[in-house]
Order: sequence, then structure tokens, then C-alpha cells
Amino acid sequence: MLDTTRWKIPSNKDIFDASKKKFYEKREIQPEVQDEESNPYTEKGSFYYSRPIIEENGYQIFVSAFNWDNLFVEFSAPKVMYGTNIFMLYPDKIVDVLQKVKHILEQFYEITLPDPFLWILQRLDVCYAWKLLSNLECKCTITNLSSYEYPRKKEILIDDESLTYWGNTYKLKFYQKQPEFKAHDFKDIRKIDPNFAYKLHEFSEGIFRTEVTMHKKKIQQVFGEKDSNYTRIRDNNIIEGLLKQSLSELVKTTNYESMDMIEVFNRLQSVYDKKKAINLFQFANTWYCADKTQEKQNRIILEDNLTLSTVKKRLDLLRKADIGLINTLKDFKFDLKIPSNLAVNSPDTDVLELLQNLRNTL
Repeated sequence: MLDTTRWKIPSNKDIFDASKKKFYEKREIQPEVQDEESNPYTEKGSFYYSRPIIEENGYQIFVSAFNWDNLFVEFSAPKVMYGTNIFMLYPDKIVDVLQKVKHILEQFYEITLPDPFLWILQRLDVCYAWKLLSNLECKCTITNLSSYEYPRKKEILIDDESLTYWGNTYKLKFYQKQPEFKAHDFKDIRKIDPNFAYKLHEFSEGIFRTEVTMHKKKIQQVFGEKDSNYTRIRDNNIIEGLLKQSLSELVKTTNYESMDMIEVFNRLQSVYDKKKAINLFQFANTWYCADKTQEKQNRIILEDNLTLSTVKKRLDLLRKADIGLINTLKDFKFDLKIPSNLAVNSPDTDVLELLQNLRNTL
């Protein structure tokens, strides 16, 4: 459930000088006058970076620095441990990941780094992956979710393969794993082990994934402190809570099971009187539509002819009736419950053993 993380590691001049031997330097702005007493490690426009490789799987860790005060390290936690993020890495394994990264960096740069307890979290990607029956089911799920609007976020839908809600410090994304894997990691893994790459591609069929990206400001808001270390993200329940909170803020319910319009009407009838139930059902049928172009037109008409407070009130009444995720497509059901028995792997799954078994199959 953890993916990409970025950490600020306390450094010093000795660590920086040793690391710099294997850094590339990028300079965009050169100062007109160089003061003899100026600190060469804080020169404006200097950026140092390198990509140590994990020999066992070929994955590259991104390391950077602007001066000698701190190193910045960014990596995908499951790729560090497994070589792929098709499977989820659960939070209770984050210390093992950080210790592995620390060892790799110390060997690569010939340095000694501070304990990971002192590393400060700068970026956090949390995720969940369900194994559905097919990519078609993933597409249908994305189509249904695209009916929902996230407050103050820009919505981007790409060919029913991904749905993203963008913000400055926060991003929520839903996508099919197989096309994303084919476009990115597949090529790198194929260079090392072509047979294994195709096995992973085949296995990724039907994997539907949600991902929440939080940058420094959002992390500070979530955990209520200026600096957070790994102790904030090593509890499965905390990360599950973050994922469910993000999903609930989008769909305005804690019931993540899909409901078709007949089920919606039955639920409304069980909660409200007949007249209110019918009025809300008519509203829901207009607000949610399988044809997304028609859905946008319907919403413009409703918002032009009803006050915004009326629209909000009706949406709130649907939520209070515990309406699940409204499904406008026929003969299709989905459930985005977290945790789920549809998870691509459970906390008890031995992912390394599973990957080895995939390698050994014909």
C-alpha cells in the first residue's frame, strides 16, 4: 500500500564530498560574481544527482542534493523490495525498505548515513490494487468513477484507462495497471528477463489501482506536524484510513459497493417517503448517466435551473441514504472496499516467493 516516497536525509560536508564523486551536476544559473568566501555547496543554480542501481532487479534509486546540508532520496518502495509495483508493499515493511536503501547508498557512495529514523518524509504515495476479472471491468469502474467530482481538483480522464484528480499538493488517481506497466516497467524488465516481463504483463490483466500522492505541505496537514518520519506510515490501519478518506471525499459515501438504479430506488424507498424517494430517484437518473457527454449536459441543465444549494441538498440526501457507488452500466458490479478479498496480494502474501513462482512457470 506504499509506493513512491521521498526522504530528506541529514548530511554534512564529508558525506556530500564523498557522494559528489558519483554525482552529475546540473547548473542552470551561474552567479555573475563568485565571492571567495561563499559556500561552493550552496551556489545558486547547482543541482547534483545520480541513480544507484539495485543489482538484483535493475531498479534505480534517485538521489539528489542542492548543497551539503541534506541528501534527497526518492524511490518506489515495492520496486526496491520486489523489482515491480504490480504487487502492494504493506506499511509494516517500510523499515526493511529503508534499511535496504541505506545499505545500497552507503555501498555505492562509500559513506555512512544517519539512521532512517532521522529521515524526513517529503513525498508519500499510498495505493491499493484490486484484481478484477478483466481490463474491461477496470474500464467500466473508471467510467463510473468519472461521474464524481473532487473538490478543488482538476479531473483528467484518458481513454478510460486512467482517471486523475489533480491538485497542487495532492493527487488522486485510478488506473488500469496493465497498460501502465506496458508503457513503463515492462521495457526495463524485458531487458533483464524477457520471459519474466511477459509473465508480469499477463498477470497484470484486470488489476485496478488507486493511488494518492501527497507532497510536503499535504503530509504536514495530514499528520499535523512539520516533520514526519517512517513511524507515521508503518501502520497498515493508518494507510488504509488515508485511502478510504480520499475515496470517501470523492464519492461522498463510505459504502464503496456499486449500486444500479433499481437498487438505488429500492434504497431510497426504504429511507424516505414515496414522493421524496421518486424525486431523488429522478434527480439521480439525470445527474448520473452512462453517456458522459450527456451527463455533462444534464448537469449544466440542472445547475442552470436549480440553485446550487438545492443540488447540494439532493446529493446530500443521496449520501445520507447510504447510496453506494452509482453504477450506470448494465450487467456489471464492482466493490472498492478496503481492505478487500479482491486485493492483488494480502499482508500475509510472500511476494518474493510468488514472483519466483511466476519466473519458474512455463
